[in-house]
Amino acid sequence: MRQETKKNLLYTGAGLTLGTGAVLAIRPGLRRAMMHSIKSIGKGGSRAVAASEAIHPNALKTADEVGRMLAKQGIDPRKAKIAIVAAPGTGKSTMARALDAQLGIKNLSLDKARGGGYKGKKAVRYLKDKHEGIMPGGHVLEQTFMPHTTNLDQFDAVIHLSRDVGVVNKQIMKRGKGAWQADYVNYPRLQGQIRESFDSLGGLTTNMGGGTQLKVRPKGGTFESVAGRLKRAKELGLDLDKFKRMSQSRQVQSLEKGKLVRTPGVLSAFRVDRQATDLALLSGGGIGGYMYSKKKNRTS
Repeated sequence: MRQETKKNLLYTGAGLTLGTGAVLAIRPGLRRAMMHSIKSIGKGGSRAVAASEAIHPNALKTADEVGRMLAKQGIDPRKAKIAIVAAPGTGKSTMARALDAQLGIKNLSLDKARGGGYKGKKAVRYLKDKHEGIMPGGHVLEQTFMPHTTNLDQFDAVIHLSRDVGVVNKQIMKRGKGAWQADYVNYPRLQGQIRESFDSLGGLTTNMGGGTQLKVRPKGGTFESVAGRLKRAKELGLDLDKFKRMSQSRQVQSLEKGKLVRTPGVLSAFRVDRQATDLALLSGGGIGGYMYSKKKNRTS
């Protein structure tokens, strides 16, 4: 019986290996991310490697302009609370580093924070765990799903980065870090959701070129994000009573869709069909290996 169990485990493992190979064969982003992680061993990890790279001059120039716009609105850049919202691979971390380099605004890194799960509440949990739920001054926070889950009214400025999907995919594949997202993230939909959330904010908007926009809150006020989403929902002809009862995430998704949605959390921004396919390949390989082992045991 012990020998039979060993064979079952052996063939099941072999089946899982074949399934994994099949997934990697059809997911170039996943392959690239794995290779990047392997190459980063001994260098502090992939995030450390990315953080050591030179900051692009355009990002530094943008950071300087952000500082000038904040000062123009009577906000001390060194004490500002800044959010960066954008899809993966569009340069959020680079922009945060540029703000630190030019303005001394420290990045509240979410790299080691608890995961946000399917609801995407990583930033919310991080602020609650580390800062009693309050965004501290003189810091920047960047994360993809902040528009879906986080109260943006607590920030002095919000930076929105929008890039061509093809360009983003090429960049994220080139860098390796997080390249798996090129396989699984529905970029057009996600960028549309983030754009709707950003556009619904009140305050001064400045186009800074290169797909970068900046919103600075009104003097003495906030972005009034809730009122902005309701106004946009009214423009789209959505049922306001139902819209008000929705979570922030579903509201953002509904604005992008132009109709009320029921998708939980942030799942609509992912290619669930591809995830299901990969899970089927992995589980199918494991089950196939196990069944093959059982058959051999019966015939031996």
